[in-house]
Amino acid sequence: MKRMLCNLQCDVIKKNLFRKFVRKPHYSEKTLSHTHVKQLLQKCRSVTEQFEVFNSYTQLTDEDISIRKSICKEVENAFQPHFLHCSVELTGSSVSRLGLKNSDVDLSFQTFSNETKKHNSTDDICIDFKEDTKMGNSSFAGFSQLTPKEKLCHLKTLLTDAGFDKQSKIIPGVCPILYFTHRNLACDLSIENKSALYSTNLMLFCNMLEKRVAPLYRFLIYWFKYHKLCGGISKFKSYAVFLLVIYFLQTRNPPILPTVEDMIQRAEIISDKSSVTYANEYFNTFENSKNSESLEELIKEFFCFYAKFSYSKAICPLVAR
Repeated sequence: MKRMLCNLQCDVIKKNLFRKFVRKPHYSEKTLSHTHVKQLLQKCRSVTEQFEVFNSYTQLTDEDISIRKSICKEVENAFQPHFLHCSVELTGSSVSRLGLKNSDVDLSFQTFSNETKKHNSTDDICIDFKEDTKMGNSSFAGFSQLTPKEKLCHLKTLLTDAGFDKQSKIIPGVCPILYFTHRNLACDLSIENKSALYSTNLMLFCNMLEKRVAPLYRFLIYWFKYHKLCGGISKFKSYAVFLLVIYFLQTRNPPILPTVEDMIQRAEIISDKSSVTYANEYFNTFENSKNSESLEELIKEFFCFYAKFSYSKAICPLVAR
């Protein structure tokens, strides 16, 4: 009897945790059809051709990126009448272009002084974001003193008043987000999410440094999501999958990507350059990888690598050892 009660309590706890961490329905899933993916791949004559077809079908197009940028601008326009200095920045796959066509539109609400406005786009690349010197410059009294959840509640009200999704909801977490849909795309809005800005730049730079990063990651994140291994409690996050890919590529022999430590050190050396010159000089400091493994080989080796990996160690350390 005691054991039955204990098991019942455990079931209740699990259900409550599940309810707490359930993310949201993915309205954008209809932009990708798994049935259609299978049909396309079955027509291919080789694995190489399958990669090309899969990548072509699932990747974000220029039109997709344009729509995401316009959504970002519309959200920003909804906030600007209420804040002296603010911006809404695209983060994640909308910038790095590593994600799938049905990836969420990740947004970060930023407040800044005139001198510290941040940029995060493929047209104006910058690694070294400066810290904000003035925070909370909102016409809403005491905005900077609110908790993250309270801030999101205020932003939610502003979006609703501006005609955005009335069914939006706040998803709890270490970095809570405001979830809403717009133009049939799922959107995640966070506040002052510097880690998202930094990780987005890392993803973008890795994509630009090595052309195999995008198709490899895109296939793997699709596989993780299809098998329900990504998102939710006790599951992988998309960025965690990215780190698995990066560490795997860094430890190939010869390596396909440089270490994170190496990328940071080179960035610091030329961090005083203008964005365009900076980007060119930054990438020119790296030699092309001498590793010629195909995507087919890398996929097979990826699963073998992590099947034998000692998970007591950190994955993707700065020195990639």
